[in-house]
Amino acid sequence: MKQRFTFIVGLLVLVAALLACGNGATTTGTTTGATRTWQTIKNFSGNGARKTETFTVGDSWKIGWECQGNVEFDIDVPLYLIAYDATTGFPVDTSYAVSCKATETKTIGEIEFHKGGTVYLDINAGIEWKLTIQELK
Repeated sequence: MKQRFTFIVGLLVLVAALLACGNGATTTGTTTGATRTWQTIKNFSGNGARKTETFTVGDSWKIGWECQGNVEFDIDVPLYLIAYDATTGFPVDTSYAVSCKATETKTIGEIEFHKGGTVYLDINAGIEWKLTIQELK
């Protein structure tokens, strides 16, 4: 009888604990239910060195690149990228050196940033390149 009483008390405590926790559907803060997606805001292309015009980005943005090394001579070629804060003139982040591979397939990649503002890019390469700027909206 004592074991049965202990079992029933334990079961009641468990049920009370579960009820106190709720159904797990409660949330804090607010949610909009909207899904954020990457949206292209700028495209740049060129050959060699270039500074872009200024553009404004939010707190989540990225630079996507496409480039190709010298396939004829089988030489990988660097593509240097620096994003600058247009207000201060200081880099938003460290500079990036991308190795554009000397293959038939173009080298692609991206760098993500988490500081918004008005920026410009300083690009330096001895080859053709394409950049896509996307912002998480």
